[in-house]
Amino acid sequence: MNDLQMIQTLLAEAPPSEEAVAAGRERLRSTYRRRAFYIPRPTWPVLAGLGVAATAAVAALAVGISGTTPRAPDPGHATQIQLSATYQTLEKAAHAAEGRPQAEPKPHQWLYIKSVESQPGQRTSTDDEWMTFDGIHSAYHEGGKLVTHTSPTTAAISDASPMGTYDTLRKLPADPQTLLPVLYKVSVGQVPGRGTDRDSQAWANIVQLLWNSPVAAPPRIQAAIFRALTKIPGMRTEQVKDVLGRPAIGLYRPGLTHAYLLLDPHTYQVIGRLNISTGAPTKQKKIVLYPAGTVTWSIVRTAVPVGGPGQR
Repeated sequence: MNDLQMIQTLLAEAPPSEEAVAAGRERLRSTYRRRAFYIPRPTWPVLAGLGVAATAAVAALAVGISGTTPRAPDPGHATQIQLSATYQTLEKAAHAAEGRPQAEPKPHQWLYIKSVESQPGQRTSTDDEWMTFDGIHSAYHEGGKLVTHTSPTTAAISDASPMGTYDTLRKLPADPQTLLPVLYKVSVGQVPGRGTDRDSQAWANIVQLLWNSPVAAPPRIQAAIFRALTKIPGMRTEQVKDVLGRPAIGLYRPGLTHAYLLLDPHTYQVIGRLNISTGAPTKQKKIVLYPAGTVTWSIVRTAVPVGGPGQR
């Protein structure tokens, strides 16, 4: 058979049926879909701040897209990622603290303190107040006028005042290993035993120490505190937003309510506090006060030395 006869024979054959054509097209489309939407498992580390649930969601999404057999996420691996992120954040905070100059206001140095606070069912409030470093003198606006108040001079300086907290901090050891046992006991401006366990008590003490020292906290002690936090079981960091909607780093220990100490993401200075409900019922009444994720209290604060009351 010559070439022309071969061509004539092929042309004379009946064309494929519509069913055969349709089946072939479907096989082609199926192949295209598998190739076009296949995404390999990501090899980059999970971002700091993602919890176990978020990590599981990312893993499930990757598995669902790739079409491979689902595999349960490894909680231990997610926990290690969280611990690593927490350690790195606290080490950065310690390093930043070590680089700050030591400020030493005098007892009668005035401080201007501005705070913005929010709670459920209440309007966000902004407050301006002034106080001396020793806490004896304070001032605020009332009815458009600046009101100055003086505590009795015979009263002892409160340990919760900036000066009282500074005196407590400067007596602490600067070595994290030596400091940690002390932090389980030392507290300022709070009722002892607030923590439900030894580690929770240490965390509560640290929050008050850092919160009550908006200025003049010894840099080396601040650094030691951040490093000591890496040794307290359960410590976590999370990317959150403060009451003004700005990004912040939240330090916390999981509990019935996540009580965060907020750090500036650039300077690692303490800027605020934040409480978020986990949706768990209270231990006493066994009721859920707020749904999970509800911000039950949020505050940001700045404090700077000024020449006198009324100055900003």
